[in-house]
Amino acid sequence: MSLFSERMKGVERLSKSLGEIESSYTDLVSLKRTTVGGRDVWPAYRMAVGIDVLQQVGIRRLLELTEALGRDVSAESFAPVWVGARAAMEMAALMYDMTERARACVTKPTKEAFQEFDSHLDKVYVGFKSMEWAYSEDVVAKNILTTVQRVSKRDPAPFREALERFGGPTRDFMSAYEMVSEGAHPNYVGTVESYQRADTKTGICELIDSPVQRDPERIAIPVDFAAGALLIAVSAARDWESSRDAFIALLPQYQPPPMAEPKRKPEGL
Repeated sequence: MSLFSERMKGVERLSKSLGEIESSYTDLVSLKRTTVGGRDVWPAYRMAVGIDVLQQVGIRRLLELTEALGRDVSAESFAPVWVGARAAMEMAALMYDMTERARACVTKPTKEAFQEFDSHLDKVYVGFKSMEWAYSEDVVAKNILTTVQRVSKRDPAPFREALERFGGPTRDFMSAYEMVSEGAHPNYVGTVESYQRADTKTGICELIDSPVQRDPERIAIPVDFAAGALLIAVSAARDWESSRDAFIALLPQYQPPPMAEPKRKPEGL
């Protein structure tokens, strides 16, 4: 499927990453499942079903983000590409971390490991970051930065090429995420550095409507790292599918009791 305009795919600095994004998009579509669960696996293997749901939800969120990235790159937009790339990195990190946690449970199965993973799944599944909007205060979502840091420490192989392509001081997934956040946030890179040019001799500040139309390579960083993130997501989804049976086989012995139903906040709070 072609997501990007011919003009942008013709930019040498962007062409490889844009091609990888389109390829990963096709891979993610192929990994979609229409349903998960069923009486043969629920509730006896509820942890595995929970991972199935979260991986499939992640795939769908990433497909939407990738389609939006295609529209934004083709429209030669600046800010939306940085914002979309960061969102893709976050979702990919969540999927990769889940798969690695499941793999760790299979490699060294203990009741403590499964209990910790089960608690983590509950927080991902029903946790809120803002208690003002949460329906319950019993389950608090983990900060996504914690997940990004965990992924960065594991140095996922699919992301290394994106780092090598970018070069410079970016060392790992966390460093790349922080760089993309600079463009996604209203900081220097995301505002003054991109939308204006000041002439110190004349004192005139030229304001720029479209930084990308002037220089398409201004979105090379988020495009590179979005491509790397999608490769991580594809790898995570495939690895979970390949390790799922081994994980399920351990659940009769190690799966903890389900979390109690979260207490809902009183109406009006």
